[in-house]
Amino acid sequence: MSSIFQPKPILKLTALFCGIYLLSYLGYLFPILNAAIFWIIVIATAILSFKKLEYGVLIVLSELFLGGRGYIFSFNFFGFVASLRLALFCVVFLIWFFYYRSYNKYSFVKSKYFLPFVFLTFIIILAAARGIYFGHSIKNIFFDLNGYLYFAFIFPVFDIINKNNLIKKLLQNLIAAAATLALLTIFMGFGFSFLHPEVRLDKSGILSFEFEKGEEMTQEISHSVLAKKELKTFALRRDMSEQKQAEYRWSRDTGIGELAYISGRFFRFFSASQLYQVILLGLILFFFKDKFFQKALFKKDSFLPAVILGIIFLSIIISFSRSLWLGTAAICLFFLLSLPKKYLFKTIFLGLVLLIILIFVLKFFTPSIYDSFSDRISSIFRPQTQSTALTRINILNSAWQEIKQHFLFGWGFGKTVSYESVIPGASGILKVFAFEWQYVEILLKLGLIGVTFYLWFLFSIFIERYKLKYLPSEKYFIANAFTAGLLGFLIINITTPYLNHPLGIGFLIITIGILEILNLKS
Repeated sequence: MSSIFQPKPILKLTALFCGIYLLSYLGYLFPILNAAIFWIIVIATAILSFKKLEYGVLIVLSELFLGGRGYIFSFNFFGFVASLRLALFCVVFLIWFFYYRSYNKYSFVKSKYFLPFVFLTFIIILAAARGIYFGHSIKNIFFDLNGYLYFAFIFPVFDIINKNNLIKKLLQNLIAAAATLALLTIFMGFGFSFLHPEVRLDKSGILSFEFEKGEEMTQEISHSVLAKKELKTFALRRDMSEQKQAEYRWSRDTGIGELAYISGRFFRFFSASQLYQVILLGLILFFFKDKFFQKALFKKDSFLPAVILGIIFLSIIISFSRSLWLGTAAICLFFLLSLPKKYLFKTIFLGLVLLIILIFVLKFFTPSIYDSFSDRISSIFRPQTQSTALTRINILNSAWQEIKQHFLFGWGFGKTVSYESVIPGASGILKVFAFEWQYVEILLKLGLIGVTFYLWFLFSIFIERYKLKYLPSEKYFIANAFTAGLLGFLIINITTPYLNHPLGIGFLIITIGILEILNLKS
């Protein structure tokens, strides 16, 4: 695993990804530049994909690691704003389908994941048909269906996953992208806290996290086909007369992240792509476990992973996302249980000491932040203490009443749920077709049969991992890292919708691709 954390390629990629964020920001300020860069990236991706399909696959997956909603760059086609994510997916998939497909003979069809995938595909098609049968809005049906279409990318990924050093390159792209997003999170969170105190709640209208509508960007995350109207312009220069800071408008309108006021002078920053930061934690933790047992923990090649681990932890904390915190806790628990007993209690003790020190520092030096953390964590167990958490309970109750009517096969795509919102500024009876409770939403639309097929597909990944018992050391820790990541992913999906979104589906594709190649070479 030391070769994965080579500083030179990771630092180069990090610089590249930082440059992409900078170009995205400039493209937001100058929309004509955004359109030009969009086409440069799409055309370059097409050329590279014709040369080697793995280049295109790496570009598509790297955009997932960085892009949040996918509109890091975009182009307005007669009123429909196409995201860079949609364009890259279409270009690479079509090149695979018409140019490479015949050479590889559908590698995924031969895998052990194919049968559960077929049943999952069948239930997705059935859900679309049932949505039409029940007369749901065609627009809502399409928005529900479009995220699942990303599963098709599993075919080109499997056809090239066996290429030399592809896993290494993929993981280095993941590490660099997660580190870049962590730097952006820290810059946005601390930057607005210390450099822009004038844009607090009372002056800017940026909402407190307690009052954020759809705390984890649910509407945007679930259905990223539609862009905000601010991205439709072809103007040479954007009108920035609005009082909110340009960085705030850029991150929010492009869907890269959400900046929100917390308390005192502090802000949070949450990005949908932070999912991959949580997953990367497992890789770094198992890297250090490997180094520890090799008695090489303090060698110079551990410095960069330690720095990345630190900024990622800080980024996840700054996100103030309860779902990411729970996913992180699940990965850490998996890591602890993998330790020999003689090291387990020492590690737990060290972790508790560090936690106590952190609590002490927050309570006595930043009491407002301590109170915010305390309220955030307590709301997990006492949802009635926060309006967003209480609204989630109301959604859950309303959804369950609908589920009981079509429990076996569900209502199909496009089904809406009415619930009582108690969020200030968005109170009253609201109707939505996408909400935070991911497993409940799947049960509502795909029914018990659909949930069963999806869980079969998910747990087939754990089953194949369990069969990999006799791997060499490096491959063993990679397999463990992604197993931990998958566990954290399943926890995150309790209250944040990724299972029907390209970000989550992309992670599943990467995971089964890596486990497949480890199995072939074990």
